[in-house]
Amino acid sequence: MTDITCYDLELEGFEQELSSPNTAKTRYALNFKKIPYNTEWVTFSNIEDILKPITKSESRPTVPIIVDKRNGKVIQDSWEIAKYLEESFPENSLFNGEQGIHKFFHNYVEGHIMVPIFKMCILQIYERSGDYKDKFRQTREAMVGTSLEVIAGKPEDHVDDLKKAFAPIHDILKNYSFVSGSQAGWADIVLASWFTLPSKYRPDIFESHVLNIMGDDIFANWWKRTEFFRQQQ
Repeated sequence: MTDITCYDLELEGFEQELSSPNTAKTRYALNFKKIPYNTEWVTFSNIEDILKPITKSESRPTVPIIVDKRNGKVIQDSWEIAKYLEESFPENSLFNGEQGIHKFFHNYVEGHIMVPIFKMCILQIYERSGDYKDKFRQTREAMVGTSLEVIAGKPEDHVDDLKKAFAPIHDILKNYSFVSGSQAGWADIVLASWFTLPSKYRPDIFESHVLNIMGDDIFANWWKRTEFFRQQQ
């Protein structure tokens, strides 16, 4: 019996399969630290019914969430979960004593890489949203004031933004095995989590528009090196 339960999101066609970059961060961190865990799956439609009694909050809950049965703690948000896991399970450190640097990179990815990758995949996510499709469209279009189709555009529309965002990371990976240096860490988990989105939803362009976008195999080789924490439990 395991002490940690991880709540994850499943979409149509990916039942009980990892497909969310946000929950990937937590699952990859658990794998990285070799912490056994159970998974409870939720959907866009039932997430409130299942998670509100757990979070005990009136606001709409989001995943990832973990529950630690040892002390009853409920932790929400991938960064907060990472800090909790590092404190509670210090073996196989995510931060290697440099939490601030990893937080900086976390914010960099969320600010520069998340958006173009999400745009590449948004229509495919929408199509797999089940009976939440109308709500998915309504909420996302309200956020940006335009249609999902305009947000998505063509994959080529987002290549320049990705190249600019990838450039400093590409320079690091020319000289180090991982973004974190000689050993993998939270920075690698965050980047791999966002690579997971197109690898799952856009396998048709994942190699050309992500792994090989810089004209070499630097990112492809790094992606292979991260397999040890990307295996789904």
